[in-house]
Amino acid sequence: MTVLAIIQARMGSTRLPGKSMKKILDRPVVSYVVERIRHAKKIDDLIVATTVLSGDDAIADFCREGGIRCFRGDSDDVLSRYFYAASAYLKERGLKAEELVIVRITADCPLLDPRIIDQVVLEYQRTASSLSLPSYVSNTIATHPQSWPKGMDVEVFAWKTLEEMAHLAKTAYEKEHVTPYIYQHPEKYRLKMVEREGENLSHLRLTLDTSDDFKIISAIIEALYPERPDFSLQDILALLKKNPALFKQVTLPCSN
Repeated sequence: MTVLAIIQARMGSTRLPGKSMKKILDRPVVSYVVERIRHAKKIDDLIVATTVLSGDDAIADFCREGGIRCFRGDSDDVLSRYFYAASAYLKERGLKAEELVIVRITADCPLLDPRIIDQVVLEYQRTASSLSLPSYVSNTIATHPQSWPKGMDVEVFAWKTLEEMAHLAKTAYEKEHVTPYIYQHPEKYRLKMVEREGENLSHLRLTLDTSDDFKIISAIIEALYPERPDFSLQDILALLKKNPALFKQVTLPCSN
């Protein structure tokens, strides 16, 4: 089994243009996402999947200069981008379809804990071979109650599942968000939610989507990265505990 992480990244965010290449400690955000994934023991390889738009040349250039695999595809149909990126990898490596597992990660998660990646992949490996239905394992299934901070999102599924989605998904929403087809068809797939043990932390926002998010993520990386590049979610929580003002900024308002 080869576990391939595919990172979707683009420069064209409407709320925070150029966010993937915005710099923290003189390094682009996407470089932290790549490094976090490389710290995960269960990941064998990774690809940055960006678009063919000229605005995303900067991401492709960064990957080329850093020796990082990069695939360029459709700007709106992210599902097809994943499919063709994985297809090219499958062909290049000469792998059989059943040998490839996909891990979906987005470039707006530069604080993603490598240990959480390993936890979700391990759960997939435990369940996939023993079930009759194809498995989809994640810690952030939209139809299930959440327990992890936003920004710790990991999704794992087989290459064959990706191939099936690419052929059957029809709506713009399904194509833009990659995996909705799976959790909208539970009769076809075995969904496994990896819940966080202990305190529910779904009220914390650790993802990058706005300029305020960027300030918060910059502060966290600047505080933790120099001493421990593979810092964990627990390290982030300890930092927030010592900084009430920062904790307040990452706490989502109550929905009740």
